[in-house]
Amino acid sequence: MGRRRAAAEILKRSLDSEDDSLTAWRKDPVLWARERLGLVLWERQCDILHSVARNTYTIVPACFGSGKSFAAAVIVCWWVDCWARDGNALVVTTAPSTHQVKTILWREIHRHYERARARGNPLPGRLLTQAWVVGGDGRGAGGLTVAFGRAPRDFDPTSLQGYHADHLLAIIDEAPGVDPLIWETIESLMTSQHVRLVALGNPLDPSGPFFDQCRNDRDRQVVGISAFGSPNLASVEWTPPPMERADYQKWRDDLLAALEAEVARPIAVNGLVTARWVLEKFKRWGPLHPEFESRVLGRFPERRADAVVPWAWIQSGRRRWTETGEGRETTEAATLSRGVTRNVILAIDPARKGDNETVIGSLTDGRRVELEDARAGLTAPEIVNRVRFLAGGKYEGRVQYIVVDEPGMGGPLIDFLRMSPGLPPVLPVNTGIRARNPRRYFNLRAELWFALRERLDPEQGHDLLELPPDDEMAAQMAAVTYRINPRGQTEVETKDELRHRGVADLGRADVVMLLIADPRGMRDFDGGEESGIIGGSIYGR
Repeated sequence: MGRRRAAAEILKRSLDSEDDSLTAWRKDPVLWARERLGLVLWERQCDILHSVARNTYTIVPACFGSGKSFAAAVIVCWWVDCWARDGNALVVTTAPSTHQVKTILWREIHRHYERARARGNPLPGRLLTQAWVVGGDGRGAGGLTVAFGRAPRDFDPTSLQGYHADHLLAIIDEAPGVDPLIWETIESLMTSQHVRLVALGNPLDPSGPFFDQCRNDRDRQVVGISAFGSPNLASVEWTPPPMERADYQKWRDDLLAALEAEVARPIAVNGLVTARWVLEKFKRWGPLHPEFESRVLGRFPERRADAVVPWAWIQSGRRRWTETGEGRETTEAATLSRGVTRNVILAIDPARKGDNETVIGSLTDGRRVELEDARAGLTAPEIVNRVRFLAGGKYEGRVQYIVVDEPGMGGPLIDFLRMSPGLPPVLPVNTGIRARNPRRYFNLRAELWFALRERLDPEQGHDLLELPPDDEMAAQMAAVTYRINPRGQTEVETKDELRHRGVADLGRADVVMLLIADPRGMRDFDGGEESGIIGGSIYGR
């Protein structure tokens, strides 16, 4: 601490603390951004900056393309410029991964720093890749670190506990993906008189610390941002959809017309969410889908009681995929060098209509899902070639079998695959047949979807699936609902019913269901003995 205190004293003497504008800038970061960087921020960005100036906690659940990270970078620069001259200021930033720290927030910080320099009014100190140093020899040596960014995997969370300053700013970017332990550690820094915590993110997961912070608005300032407040959608007003079908259709037509009219106009602000993007998502998902609520409206999805797989479980599966994926290549190489084989299963959901996708997925060690291919218009020979590459190249010697959804285009594809030499066994699955537990499930499809639900249920605590960070797969999976029919059986929404609700394709979600089917001899999901399929073969033929 002695070296830091000495460097702080040198810095304090070297910076002009009598600047007439300093008092005004400290009170108004929007004014600072205009005068120091030449920026004119849009309304919600101004709201974020004003909140940070006045409140200890500022929580920002925002839609995609809202400019939230741009605003957070302005806050970092404002903090360093206005408070580092007191000699005891610090900014700590974090995000779920090193890549996100570098390419999102700190990339914007570098841009603002260069913008100030280009205006002939440079900010103090020198920027490194993920750190800001003032004083020293001009290259950062011997200077004082006043800001740094780290991802959770880059440090022991307990090491942060030694960082304190009279003026401390903590920023958690992409906050929904940050580990709860990091939240707790950063909270432990909030002990000085002048401290600020800013947490920003897309409200994808209605659980976890970020969700809790957004709900705790009594002592937190929550600044929500919807795409419909963006300057690029200025003429489009969002109102909640009506419940009556006739009223809903008029509401939908009016909103589509307003969005299409806005698309025809020039973009007001480059870099922000556009009407074209919102129109595309509205047509793809509809207004009640969790993806539309979080990515477009900037609010946490409602927890649907009839969803087969809760949205929070899907997000947890995606986080597991990311967490276990870091360093996985090294682990896998070491495992293979020891002669240990990682079992792989392939599954194919062939497209039934021209615009739908043929989807190929893989499952490694019964847990890790990969989306290998998802394209419309693939022919049977093209699919066979892709499968041959996976089975004979990427996963050579490791593929146990290939599952194919048989109805529709699946039949001819199965014949092509079986005629192709050197492939593992090809096992057809017909999910429309009678369930193995017909007292509980209407058909095999419902049974398998609830098996998938079980593999994502955090209460199970073991062998939980790791889902790839594919937005379309998550959206499709969250769209599927269920009901109990008059016979007491669980029915899963049919594909025709989903199409009527605007969900045109379910291939990416269905391929995950197929990956866990194991048609070689499935066990009852209630823990029963291994048995054949009642009322038909799972092999279909």
